[in-house]
Amino acid sequence: MRVCVVGAGLSGVAAAMAASRYCEVTLFDRSNSYPLPKYFWPRIISGEVEYKPQKSDFEFVGMNVISVDKDGRVRTEAYSKRFDRIVLCLGTELKCRRYRERKDGIVYLETADSFKKLSEMCGSRDRVAVCGSGPMALETIKALSERKKDAIFFTCGSPSGGILPQKLDSYLSEKISSFIQLVNSTPSRFIGEYSVEGVISEGIVYRCDIAAILPDSYPPLNPLTGKKEYLKVDITMHHAERVLAAGSCSSVKIGDLYINFPFHDASIATGTVAGLNSSGRNLRYTFSGRYILSLFNFKVVASGIRVEMAHAAGYRVKNLMHRCEDCMFEIVYDSGMRLLGFFFVGRCAEETALNFLSSSINAKITGLVGSELAQHRLCNELSVSEVLMQLL
Repeated sequence: MRVCVVGAGLSGVAAAMAASRYCEVTLFDRSNSYPLPKYFWPRIISGEVEYKPQKSDFEFVGMNVISVDKDGRVRTEAYSKRFDRIVLCLGTELKCRRYRERKDGIVYLETADSFKKLSEMCGSRDRVAVCGSGPMALETIKALSERKKDAIFFTCGSPSGGILPQKLDSYLSEKISSFIQLVNSTPSRFIGEYSVEGVISEGIVYRCDIAAILPDSYPPLNPLTGKKEYLKVDITMHHAERVLAAGSCSSVKIGDLYINFPFHDASIATGTVAGLNSSGRNLRYTFSGRYILSLFNFKVVASGIRVEMAHAAGYRVKNLMHRCEDCMFEIVYDSGMRLLGFFFVGRCAEETALNFLSSSINAKITGLVGSELAQHRLCNELSVSEVLMQLL
């Protein structure tokens, strides 16, 4: 069986590695070599980038895929070839809000090269205004703190970008505010004659000499339809009869709702499931990806879906929320005691998550893949793809 994987990000490499265990696999990417995944871009600032995909038995082709047909035919700029299965791992399109001011010190973080530019700027400048929200913004704040840079975090409403429930987002804001200045609004304009000297937000001036603008994510171009859209998939990651999709470009049907999972581990997990299913297996993706971030002296751990998402998906939802001295968390589960999501913020967040997942109280609350997966991930620091391989 011949399998084509389009996109060599985290999910694409995971899909190609999984499928190559059973099939002949060709991995296409518009770059001439493996691109640095977006998850690693902020690490360029702190100089901690180490990304080398494991060598595996598949062919890499540095060529842009123009279109894909439902019968399995893939067209590139050079040739057309038919495959038995196609896995689309297209990622998302990143776009920053553009400001009218064109001053030295404004950097739009849409590419890996833009993060290199920011890293170089940090060599001679000290105060950075970070404008955005979500995992990439949080990772950027972390990298700047490791460079000992003074940061101002401009975020509108949700520092986590909606990953965390609202009350935990507020708690996260409290934790961040004890280390850096957090402004719950967005910049309206920048001041300075030639270089950035400050940011104006809601009539208040904040001094800075770098303005780092984080992008929003938008749907990719679907080569199957020619439209910009998230690729709807079922829990086996099938988008059409011969076509599967994985990673941040995919929206998984959970109950009555299509949900996009933006976590780093989710890209690996969905890619692995899609790759194995393209080779004739019949696995299900089941909330197994999670997001873990160490920031200042606390951690953020998130996995699964929030209460309102579970309600919209048609589940009869229950939740448990608790705040102690060093941690706040929420557990989301259904009436059948199936774990749907868990969210921890605090100094002991990862340890508390591990204790919950391994406790006797949790014996009846099992994830759709199983708490064994989460325990492996937290205890042994294995990637989700490695754990899935062990559980098969």
